[in-house]
Amino acid sequence: MRLLSVSFVLGLLLVAATSAQLEGNIWYFGQDGAGIDFNGCRTEVLTNGRMQGFEGVASIADRSTGEFLFCTNSENVWDRRQQIMPNGNLHDRANSITQVLIVPLPGSTNIYYIFSSAMQGEMSRGVRYHIVDMNLNGGFGDLTRKNVHLYDPPVTEKLTALRHRNSRDVWIIGHEAGTSTFFAFLLTGNGISAFPVKKSIGKIHELNLRRSNWDAIGELKASPDGRMLALATYDLPDIELFDFDNRTGTISNRLRLPERGGAESEDDFSRLYGVSFSPDNSKLYVTVSSPGTLIQYDLSSKDPEAIRSSKQIIFRSEEAELYSLKTAPDGKIYGGGQFRSHLAVINNPNLSGKECDFDYNGLYLMGLRSGWGLNNLMELPPQIVSMEQVDLGNDTTICQGESLLLDATLPGATYRWQDGSKEALLRVDSDGSYWVARTVDDCTVRDTIRVTVRKEDTRSLRLSLPHLTLSHDLRNVHIPLTLDVDTTALPMHISSLRLSISVDSALFLPRGASRGISREIASTFRRRMEIELEDIEIRQANQIVTELLGIAVLDTLLSSELRIESVEIAPSYCSRITTSIDNGSLSLEGCLLESRLLRMFNPTALHIRSDPASTTVDVQVVSEESGNFALHVFNALGGKVTSKFWRQLLVRGEAPRRYDLSLTLDTLPGGTYFVVLHSPLRVVSSRLLVTR
Repeated sequence: MRLLSVSFVLGLLLVAATSAQLEGNIWYFGQDGAGIDFNGCRTEVLTNGRMQGFEGVASIADRSTGEFLFCTNSENVWDRRQQIMPNGNLHDRANSITQVLIVPLPGSTNIYYIFSSAMQGEMSRGVRYHIVDMNLNGGFGDLTRKNVHLYDPPVTEKLTALRHRNSRDVWIIGHEAGTSTFFAFLLTGNGISAFPVKKSIGKIHELNLRRSNWDAIGELKASPDGRMLALATYDLPDIELFDFDNRTGTISNRLRLPERGGAESEDDFSRLYGVSFSPDNSKLYVTVSSPGTLIQYDLSSKDPEAIRSSKQIIFRSEEAELYSLKTAPDGKIYGGGQFRSHLAVINNPNLSGKECDFDYNGLYLMGLRSGWGLNNLMELPPQIVSMEQVDLGNDTTICQGESLLLDATLPGATYRWQDGSKEALLRVDSDGSYWVARTVDDCTVRDTIRVTVRKEDTRSLRLSLPHLTLSHDLRNVHIPLTLDVDTTALPMHISSLRLSISVDSALFLPRGASRGISREIASTFRRRMEIELEDIEIRQANQIVTELLGIAVLDTLLSSELRIESVEIAPSYCSRITTSIDNGSLSLEGCLLESRLLRMFNPTALHIRSDPASTTVDVQVVSEESGNFALHVFNALGGKVTSKFWRQLLVRGEAPRRYDLSLTLDTLPGGTYFVVLHSPLRVVSSRLLVTR
C-alpha cells in the first residue's frame, strides 16, 4: 500500500474517528488477489493480494484510519500481511456470490463477525458465524470462534447488512431456499440475537436440482439509507424491491419489476445477478450476466407504476459479462466480471440514463483478473472528500436567452469538462448535465450540475367562482374554483397561488379547501378565508384548482355573492402572468321539508316531535360536542320567533348528551316555521308546521 504525501494528507478533509466509516476503503477480490485502495483522492489498484476469490469475498479496514485489517473468501481468513490467520481456515467450497459478510461488532474496536451462508442452497449448511479478535496474534488478528450455527434451514447465497435506525446496531439479512421467507438477525454490542425477525413475502427462491439450485444465486442489497431492499435471482425472472423498517427489521410492500434478463424462452434462466442502489437512494441498478446488461430504475417518485416504467437499458452487449455490483467509498459503483482484466464503473450513479456515465472497461486491474464477486460489505456513504472540492452549484433553471457561467477555477489545477474543454470556465445556455474533473497534484475531483432552460411565459389566466343555487339537499357544499386559460397557453406551471375569498356569514360557513393550506380570517359580517396553493400544473382550460368546502345555512331566503378579494401569484421561472377575476354568487333557497327525523349532521342531531293540533312542540338534541348551543325558531319570512341557549361540557370519551326542550307556540298563527340548531361545529335545521 502506498504512502500518502504530506501535501496530499493536508488536502484531505479530516473526519473525526467517532464519525468516520472507512471500513470499506480496501477491497481484495478476484482470481489473482487484485485489490483497490480508496483511501486516497485517486483510486489505486493493489496487486499484493494472496486471496483467490471467484465469487463470495469480503474485506474490512479500520473504521478510523482506513488501514487494511483482513479479508476472506469464506474458506480462509487472510490478515493484513496477506497470511492466513492461525485459526483462519473456515470451511471449504467457497464459491458463491455473497455468501460471506464482515461486520464490526457495534461499540467495539477489535471484534468483527464473519457471516457465511450455504453454496447454492446446500441443505446442510445454513448460515454460520465466526468471530475475529484483532488484539490477538500480535495485533494481526485471529479467530476466537468459528463455524457457529446461526440459522439451520436451507438458505440462499444472499446475505446483506445495514444499520439499525439507532445508527449503532446492525441488521444481518438473508433469505431461505425453497421458500419466500426473509430472516433478519440484529447484531448489538452484546452479540447476535438468538431469534430472527422473519417475513414470507415475494417469490419462492426455488430449490431445483435440475438447475443446481440457481435460484439461490444472486445479490440481495440494502439501500444506503436502510429503508429498501432489492434482490435478483439467477434462475427465475423478475427483480424484487421491498420496503425495510430498519427499526423493527420487518419487510413489506413488495414491488415486482418484470425482467426476463437473458432468458430466451420460458424454460431458460434469467441470469439476473447483481443489484446496487445509488448513493443517494434514487436509482436501482441490476445486471444480467449474459448477455452483459446494465439496467437502471428511477425510485425517486415512490410510485410503483412510475418506477416500473422508468426502466432504462444503460448497457447491453452479447460479448460482455456483468456480475456483482458494489458501491465504493468514492461514490462510484463498480461491476465484476468473470476473468476480466477490468472492472466496469458507473461514474455518476445518482444521474438518470446515459448521464450515469457507465464505462464497461472503467478500471484496469494492472494485469490481474476479477471474478464474479466484489467486496460484500454493508452500504456506506462516500467518505473521502477533498478539502479543495469543486462545486458547480445546485441544479438550476435559466430563462431562454440567458446563459450560466460555470466556474471551477483553482490555482495550479487542470480541467476536463464533458465536452472536452480544458478551461477553468464554461458558459452554457442549453438544457443538459454538465460535469468537470479538476486535477491538482495528481488528485482529481468531480462535480455535476443539471441546467434546465425554460421559455419566457407571458400568458394570462382568469380565476372564476361559479354561480350556484343551493337547496336543502346541498347543505355540504363544494364550491369549485376554476382557472380559465387559453388552450394555446397550455400546459403551464404556477409555483404559488394565494386566494382571499369572502362570503356572507349568514349564508355560508366555510370549513376549508380540498387542496392547499386554508385558514379562516375573523370578520364581523362576512366569512373570509385565505387559501394557499403550490406547484399547480395547468393542463386544460377551465381547470378546477381547489374547492371551497363549507355548510350552507338554510335559515334565510336571502342571496349573497362570493367574492375573491385578492389573488397573488408567485413568479415562476421566466413568468409574466397576468390575472383577472370573475366573481360568482351564492343563492340559498329555503325549501320546505316534511316534518320528520333529521340527522344530516351526525353526531349532532335535532329531533322535532310536533302535533299540529297542540300548542307545545317537543325538541330533542343529541350531541357529543362541547361548547355553546343555540336553538332558534324563524317564520317563513326569516323573522326570529323565539330562541333557547345553553352550554355543554363533555369529558373525552363521555357518551353523547341528550337535551329535551319544549317550545310553547300558542301565540303563533298557523303556518310554516323553521327550527335551526347552532352547535359548536354544525348547523342543523328542520321544518315545523303549525295549524290552527
